[in-house]
Amino acid sequence: MARILAGPATTGEPAGTEAGLLTGATIADAITPRFTSLPPHGDPVRMRARGVQTIGSGLQVAIGLGLWNLGNYAFFLLAGRVLGPADYGLVAAILSGVLVIQTPFTSLQTALARVVSAVPSAEGAALYRTALRRALRWTPAGAALAAAAVVLAGVVRDGVPVGPLLAAILVLLPVAVFPLALGQLQGERRFGRYALSMASFGLPRPLMLLPLLALGLGVYAALLGTAATTVLAGVVAVLFTADRLREAVPGPPQAHHARAMATSLAPLVAGVTAVAVMSNLDVIAAKLALDPVEAGLFASAAVVAKAVFLVPQAITIVLLPRVAQRHAAGGATAELLAVSLGATLLIGAACSLIALAFAEPIMTLTFGDEFADSAAILPELTAAMTLIGASLTLLYHQVALGSYRVAWLLAGTAGVLAVGLALVHGSPEAIVAVDATVAAGALIAHDLIGAGSGDTILAGLRALLRRARP
Repeated sequence: MARILAGPATTGEPAGTEAGLLTGATIADAITPRFTSLPPHGDPVRMRARGVQTIGSGLQVAIGLGLWNLGNYAFFLLAGRVLGPADYGLVAAILSGVLVIQTPFTSLQTALARVVSAVPSAEGAALYRTALRRALRWTPAGAALAAAAVVLAGVVRDGVPVGPLLAAILVLLPVAVFPLALGQLQGERRFGRYALSMASFGLPRPLMLLPLLALGLGVYAALLGTAATTVLAGVVAVLFTADRLREAVPGPPQAHHARAMATSLAPLVAGVTAVAVMSNLDVIAAKLALDPVEAGLFASAAVVAKAVFLVPQAITIVLLPRVAQRHAAGGATAELLAVSLGATLLIGAACSLIALAFAEPIMTLTFGDEFADSAAILPELTAAMTLIGASLTLLYHQVALGSYRVAWLLAGTAGVLAVGLALVHGSPEAIVAVDATVAAGALIAHDLIGAGSGDTILAGLRALLRRARP
């Protein structure tokens, strides 16, 4: 839930939540250079400067993600306190569904960033302009079709929340524009502008919510406030790329650049959609299977638990170009995976222990006394979300290598999770158990399908141990 309306996982994401500024990305970048040999004619001073620059980029991204999530958390806490558990459960379920729809579009960011980072600036700008024009042309048409489908569903079946669903469609208006602008900024490594764009995707959200709540709009205040924030973020990100939109480059982008972007989209869509499903399907299942108050309690615990997603989100943004660069130079990347995954799991474990010790005060201080009972599942849900967040690191490590086997693995894992929740959903504890079991299985399956490739978690751990020995 905390990754609702995330940017990238993205890749966006995402996806998303708070942690300290020393994120998994900065830890990985700070540690791994010690295990990396200099090239034959490497300049140690230049290499150290490059490492400092990478750490600085990680910090910028982490700050942007932190501000984004600060706004998101303030939004959800305000909404929970004003709406109460039942209406909050409806808002949480609708926005979880929005995220599942939105997440495939974050693949545009990664696909564009990969091409932009590898081609001359003018050629990357030409590709970006073409993609942005198409997004502006087709997104409104898609929104109109979605609105017609919602209205038809309301006519055919009683009980469909037509009004809230129509408001949710407005949230999706910048669904392609925002990730394309982020992809241009990421590909050019303009992480300062990237961070500000991400911050604008969440920080204004409670400010948009407050006046609408004051008007007594209830559920609509949460949905329309979110829509206003996403549109604002899309405008900000496009303005940050305005210099690339103004460049005078004759003709369309080179065809092979467009093909390079297009060929990676299908597996990326499969992978990031799978992670979105894995991290949000439990909230939807709770809304469908549990009573309204219990579903609202589950959703509130999910918002807090999914704070651990900040670590893998920061890693995926900074790790991808680093892994791709080392792989292109013929270097091993398994140790980067091990360090990044280790940081994700260790920080997640620490958050789970904190939740175990302080679950009730955390929930009552954030959401209020009405949500105190949600403390019962907070530690277990935090641990389960740590395991799901780790799958994001696995996905983007493979994407950086130009391999997509993990994307299809996660697509299958999401299907297994859906079946598991369809069969086992009788209580909040049962839903959390399904989350944790399926996510742990994905980590094990990653090494099984990658056996012999040298890109497994165990291979990375062995490499780190060898290099650490005197």
